[in-house]
Amino acid sequence: MEKDPAETHRDQLRESKHPGELLGVSPPSRFALDGIEEELQRLGNHDQHGDLVLLDASDEHRAVAPLLVSQLTTELVPEPRACQAAGLGYTCHRAALPRMGTEEEMQDTASKGSVTLADLEPWLGRESEFEGLEEVSRNDIRRKLEVYCFDCPLHYDDAVAQAHGYRMIVAPLAMTPLWALPPYWVPGEPPPFAPGRPERNGSRHSAVPSPFSKGFNAASEWESFEPLYPGDRLRVVTKLVKIDPKETRVGNGAFLTHETGIYKRTGELVLVSRSTQYRYDPHEERVQEARSAPVEQPPTTMQPQESSPDVDWSRQTYFEDVAVGQEIPPYHIWLNYQRIVMSVAADRMFGSIHHNRELARAAGLDDIIFNTRGYEMVFEITLRRWMGLDGRIKKMGPFRMVKNSHPGDTLTGRARVVDKELRDGAGIVQLEIGVDNPRAEAARGSATVALPLRSR
Repeated sequence: MEKDPAETHRDQLRESKHPGELLGVSPPSRFALDGIEEELQRLGNHDQHGDLVLLDASDEHRAVAPLLVSQLTTELVPEPRACQAAGLGYTCHRAALPRMGTEEEMQDTASKGSVTLADLEPWLGRESEFEGLEEVSRNDIRRKLEVYCFDCPLHYDDAVAQAHGYRMIVAPLAMTPLWALPPYWVPGEPPPFAPGRPERNGSRHSAVPSPFSKGFNAASEWESFEPLYPGDRLRVVTKLVKIDPKETRVGNGAFLTHETGIYKRTGELVLVSRSTQYRYDPHEERVQEARSAPVEQPPTTMQPQESSPDVDWSRQTYFEDVAVGQEIPPYHIWLNYQRIVMSVAADRMFGSIHHNRELARAAGLDDIIFNTRGYEMVFEITLRRWMGLDGRIKKMGPFRMVKNSHPGDTLTGRARVVDKELRDGAGIVQLEIGVDNPRAEAARGSATVALPLRSR
């Protein structure tokens, strides 16, 4: 009897050193922890403005994370019984994995120091598998495009998408984690809203315990293999693969590396990723330094105007047109309070530091901050406007967040060609990518895209 394709993928992922190896692609570069620590120390210079240090466990600790898929590595899911009783069809695969408890219980446990690094050791190499609740939908895609006034017809016009090799409209890559999220509440549970109760960030129950009170992603990368269409449903397989204790300038903690594969329920591999988080307890002197720093003021210099949403999508960039060293046209987007809130609502990233100014400032931030998937969408839009409709984003990363962005900032997405080659008949282009805000570089990394050949 022929093996189910989804099970075959899971077996290969389980046996491989990196999920990408199951399709014969090179695994992403390993991250040098010393280099990450050096980066954290450099970032510590910005912590006087509240960045990075004061993200409590009750907040979206991946708010400064650079990878869309990384959020799946510790995503919290509901109890199967509650889902089944509610008829929601949300399946949780947690064989032999103990329940860690609610988010509030996890905060209390972490604050009491009852979870140690030794408690993480049994989780190395152990998979957690779960399925997303909702299918990919046209409405979700439309709401995402509205935030950015992004008019790429691949995402809203079936006829155009089909003319460029897709079955129907496709979802932006940056949206992938949305359809692997659990419900925020299910019938039979008590309301998550009450005076004095920490706001949930959209997560529910964690497989891997967290031994530290704060954290953020240090480095990440992902590779894309299959487009998402309306009606698709997702399955996620993730595992902790490395624990590296490390004391840095910001605190004492450990680098935790996860590998994740995202599949359609029909078996096709959609994305694979490798992400490294730094979880830590901050040094008290760093906390005081951040809290006592003056509040950062809004930009006073002239900022570039937002890029026009009108793009000539009949223009196509070909592999032969690209030269090493070429700068691609920048993309500008202005942020205000409403737009940031619309962004996190479209992504269901409910961490209070993205929408609650009072709680963001109580955490040492200057204001609410733009969310991770928002930066990823800026990367994607920047590349898509340059590539044209026949370009394909193959890989993003490694990349990392550098500086927070707030209401009033104009972000600039940018990229530069660093290499190009013909590989298996495809035109492969390597780029350095980044996002700047008025004060500094906000994010940086690399990307790999495939461009059509003019000769074909």
